[in-house]
Parts: sequence; C-alpha cells; structure tokens
Amino acid sequence: MSEDLYKQEKKPYVEQTESENKSDEEASLEAWNKHIYRNESVICDMFHGQFKSTLVCSLCQRISITFDPFLMVSLPIPNMKWEKIDCFFIQYDLKDENGNYQNKKLTIEILDSDRLYDFRQQVEKKYGIPASSFLISWITYN
Repeated sequence: MSEDLYKQEKKPYVEQTESENKSDEEASLEAWNKHIYRNESVICDMFHGQFKSTLVCSLCQRISITFDPFLMVSLPIPNMKWEKIDCFFIQYDLKDENGNYQNKKLTIEILDSDRLYDFRQQVEKKYGIPASSFLISWITYN
C-alpha cells in the first residue's frame, strides 16, 4: 500500500552515504531527505523512522555511522506470569494466651521471575512479618 501512495512515479537512484565529519543531526537529516526523495508518501510521513548504526572495524578502528530508515520495529512483549503460592507460617517461639502456637496459612502472589528476596518482601508487606525473621522451606510431592 505504501508504494501505491508514493508521490513520485519513478523512484530516482540515491546513493547512501556515511556521516563522515558531520554531526549526528546533520547526517540524520541528510539521510532522511534522501529517503524521502525516493519514498515520499503519506505512509512514510506517518510511520517511517530512522535507526542510527555505528560500526567499528576491528582491524583499522575506522568508525562508520549510517542512518537507516525503518517502517516497523519488533519489540519483545514481556511475559509476566503470576504465581499464587499457598504456604504456612509456623511460629516456633510464640504462643497465644491458651498456650497454642499461632500458625497461619499465607497466600502470596509473585512473578515467576521473582527471587526469594521478593517473596520475603511480599510476606512482610502483606502480613507484617519482618522479612529477615523467618526461614523458608519448600516441600514438594512427587
């Protein structure tokens, strides 16, 4: 569709140049004007952009800087998966007025990428139990 909306019927040849001894702003503007000269359209005006590419030769250390047009950019969408963890808080030193231990069932929601530190912080935030005052033990069933 973008090609159908070009304002020029015949695309002229434009040579891509590097930005030697020019500021980024000047080099970017020059590359953009060359791109628009070949691809002028409503789609280009609204959706095209530029990447700055910097390459350094490993042999002679020459730096090549170009500004390349793009129509779309692929970005990863982070996959955030929440885990609901049911656990028991078993106190070993505190008893209620009847002499019984006050064990609690806790439910914590954390991301699957969280660490034990984050789990401890969630327990402290939700239940008021200081993060450094308890041990953690995992019991799994086979």
